Amino acid sequence: MAAPPTTQSQALQSMSQSSMKAVPQSPVSPDAQIRDQGRDRERVAVLLDINSELLQEIVSLQAQGKAGHIGQMPPPKEEGKPEPDLKPASKEYVDCMRRLQANLSYLATTAERAHKPSQVIPPGPAIMSVPSSYPALSDLYTKLQALFPGWRGQQLKASPGPQRPNMQQMQQNPQAQPSQG
Repeated sequence: MAAPPTTQSQALQSMSQSSMKAVPQSPVSPDAQIRDQGRDRERVAVLLDINSELLQEIVSLQAQGKAGHIGQMPPPKEEGKPEPDLKPASKEYVDCMRRLQANLSYLATTAERAHKPSQVIPPGPAIMSVPSSYPALSDLYTKLQALFPGWRGQQLKASPGPQRPNMQQMQQNPQAQPSQG
C-alpha cells in the first residue's frame, strides 16, 4: 500500500490529477475564469467612477447654462421663427453626454450577457478618450485603457448627437482600432 501524501498540496495535486483523468477539462481554466471575473469587476468599477465624474460635470454644465438640445435642431413651427427654448448644447456638454451614453451602453450590454449568452459583447466602450474639456478624468481614462488593451474605441462620425455603436460593424471587425477624437 502506498504511503499517504505528506502535505495538503500533495493531496490536492493527486486528487486533481485523478479527477482530470475522469472528467474532461473545460476549455477555460478556473484560474482564467477568476482572472476574467476580477478584470471585469475592475472594468465596471472604473467605468462607474468615470460615469460619476461625468454626471457631476454634466450637472455643473447644466447649472452654467451650457446644456441644450443635442442632435439636429427641429424645423421651426412657424415660418422663420425658431423655438425660443431650444438652443444647441455646448461642445463640453455633448462630449460628456456622449461618453456617459457610450459607457452606459457598454455596461448594459455586458450585464445582459447572463440572460443572452449568444449576444455579441463589444470589445469595450465606444469612446475611450478623455473629454477635451475635462482633463481631470485623465487618470481614470488611463486606467480604463489599460483594462482594455488594444481597444481604442469606435471611430465616431461628427454629428451633433450622442452615438450608438453599430453592433454589426463590431461583429464583422472586433479588432479594429480606429483613432478617437
